[in-house]
Amino acid sequence: MISKSGAFGQGASWAGNFIPGPLVSIGRPRACKLSHAFRRLAGHVIGDPRTAVPTAVIDSPLGPIRLECFEGALTRVWLPGEGTRRWRRDAATAADGITAPDDIRDEALAETARQLTEYFAGTRTGFTLRLAPHGTPFQRQVWDALLTIPYGATWSYAQVARAIGRPDAVRAVGLANGANPLAIVVPCHRVIGSDGRLTGYGGGLPAKRYLLDFERSVLAGQPGAFVLS
Repeated sequence: MISKSGAFGQGASWAGNFIPGPLVSIGRPRACKLSHAFRRLAGHVIGDPRTAVPTAVIDSPLGPIRLECFEGALTRVWLPGEGTRRWRRDAATAADGITAPDDIRDEALAETARQLTEYFAGTRTGFTLRLAPHGTPFQRQVWDALLTIPYGATWSYAQVARAIGRPDAVRAVGLANGANPLAIVVPCHRVIGSDGRLTGYGGGLPAKRYLLDFERSVLAGQPGAFVLS
C-alpha cells in the first residue's frame, strides 16, 4: 500500500478536485473560493462557529493527535508537542476529547482517523487520502518527494534535494521538510541527517525515533510497542 508515485506534482492540477490515479492526492479550493478559503484556513479560531473548520482528536502511541480538514481534504495533522501553544498545553490533557474513528461525523476526518489507526496497528503502510496542505510550490515539490520514500526507509536531506532536481538546495529542503503540515501521512519523519543522525522533528525526536523503529519492526514481521524515549 505504499505510494511510489508523486501526488503533488505528477499529473495533478490545482483545481480542487480529487486527482485519480495516485494513492494520495492533493487539491486546493477553486480559484473563485481561494481567498476566502485561505482566510478560513489561516485564521480560524477553535470553537468559533464563524471560522471553525472540522477537527477531531484521536488517540495514538505518541499521544493525542489533532486532525483538521477543509472541504473534504486533510489540511493538518498536529502531533503532541507541536502547533499552537493552546494545543501543546491541551494535548497533555486531551483524553476527554479523543474520539473513536467510527464516532467521527466528518467523512474525511473519519477516514483519516481509520487509516492512522491502521498505521499504528501495523496493518497499513501507505495512505489513500485526499490532501490539501497549504504551502509554496517549492514546499509542495519537497512534500511530493517525501511520498516516494518507502515505508521503513530513510533518506537524507541531500537525497531529497537530488530527487527534486535541486541538489544545492539542501538547506531549503530541510526547511520545507520541517514545514510539512501532514505529519506521518506525508512522512517527513523518514528524513535524517547525512551522517545518519536524527534531526529536528515537529513532534519531537522521541516521536521520530518511535515512528522509524515501529516501521522497521513491522517490515521485520515483529510489530511491537515501543516506549517514547
